[in-house]
Amino acid sequence: MDLIDIISLIVAFGAIVFVYFWWSYKYWERRNVPYIPPRYLRGNFESPLGRTTSQFDEVIKLYNYAKSQGWKYCGIYNITTPLLMVLDLDLLKSILTKDFSHFVDRGQYVNEKDDPLSAHLFSIGGEKWRNLRVKFTPTFTSGKMRSMFQTISDCGLALEKYLEEEVLDKKPIDIKTIAACYTTDIIGSAAFGIDCNSFKEPDSPFRTFGKKIFESDGLRRLKIVIAVAFPKLGQFLRLNVTPDDVSKFFIKMVNDTVEYRIMNNVVRKDFLQCLIDLKSQEEQTHKI
Repeated sequence: MDLIDIISLIVAFGAIVFVYFWWSYKYWERRNVPYIPPRYLRGNFESPLGRTTSQFDEVIKLYNYAKSQGWKYCGIYNITTPLLMVLDLDLLKSILTKDFSHFVDRGQYVNEKDDPLSAHLFSIGGEKWRNLRVKFTPTFTSGKMRSMFQTISDCGLALEKYLEEEVLDKKPIDIKTIAACYTTDIIGSAAFGIDCNSFKEPDSPFRTFGKKIFESDGLRRLKIVIAVAFPKLGQFLRLNVTPDDVSKFFIKMVNDTVEYRIMNNVVRKDFLQCLIDLKSQEEQTHKI
């Protein structure tokens, strides 16, 4: 292959990418939906490869701009993925209630086979989401939530005790770390039935792997860009945006906890117990 062939391939590839983005950025225009003009290769947000601003701050800017235009809703783009931003409260209420059956897709990258943690209830869409949501509805009742109150309250007591001890030392405290430890304790206890004791054991496995979910390097950010901009390509390449060791830890932890409870008839008032009961009911139904 000579130099001319190489240049021709580069030009052809560049043209294909340009046309793909150009066509993708016409999505809202083709549907006569007002939209905020995107930037090529980035959409309406900064690239994850070089982010300098919080995505929440970016959303606020987009919201304020759309509000200044008098729009009730508008289209935006996360790289090439079209997103609908709803500003009108009555319209939003309708979407979240009586018309919710038309808005079941989350628009998130899902690869259940290679990245099982990506296929959770807040990411999947379509018929699979509907089926799971129907099954999970009994676990989100007010009575079930109230039954977990004492578990959450106990985590609050641990937070209170820790703050009292820190105040006595009269030293500056890292409120972000404290909030993260408190959140970790609640999630571990109320969702997984595990006493994390993050304030006493800040380097516990649950806390360590929990933090690792939010850590990213250049390679992981590149995977996220591909997964968001080209989800089908990401699935073809079998990309996992969640680190392998994180997935293995949480999957093993849940499996071990469920197995222990079933084998030893342990019952706790937490979300995991709701899922265990749901699984048991499903098995009984299939037997019948």
